[in-house]
Parts: sequence; C-alpha cells; structure tokens
Amino acid sequence: GGEAELFRVAVQAAARRRGIASALMENVLSAAENAEIESVFLEVRASNAAAIALYEKHGFAAVGRRRGYYDAPVEDAAVMRWGK
Repeated sequence: GGEAELFRVAVQAAARRRGIASALMENVLSAAENAEIESVFLEVRASNAAAIALYEKHGFAAVGRRRGYYDAPVEDAAVMRWGK
C-alpha cells in the first residue's frame, strides 16, 4: 500500500451535470484499490463547494488546510483524503 495524489478532475462546461466527474472518480478510486493504494490526497479551493461535495460523495474527508495555496485570487486549499 501507499499514497497517491489526485491533481485534477475536469469536465468541459457543456458536459457537466451528467455524471462524468463521478464516473471519473469511480474509475480513479477503483484503480487505486486495485493497486493497493491506502490513501489518495487532493487539494481543492476552499470555496469550491461543488467539487468538495463531489469528493465527499466518493469518500474523501477534509484533513487540513493550506493557507494561501492558490493564486488569482489568493485562496486557501482544503486538503482532502480518501482511504481505508
């Protein structure tokens, strides 16, 4: 087992709200389980409620915060973790 980091989940604006992001998450997390990955981490803008809800739906939980992590505009990142 080990750790992995999820860098980006993106769906073109015109294709959103169709379950594509959830399907991507299910695929990534299934691959992590198959590879015996114990934890997957990610950072998300603290204000990105839609993304946070998606990640929570797939078993991620907030475990920390990175102050001033993002630029333009400067914003904190919520650090989230999935794992067993």
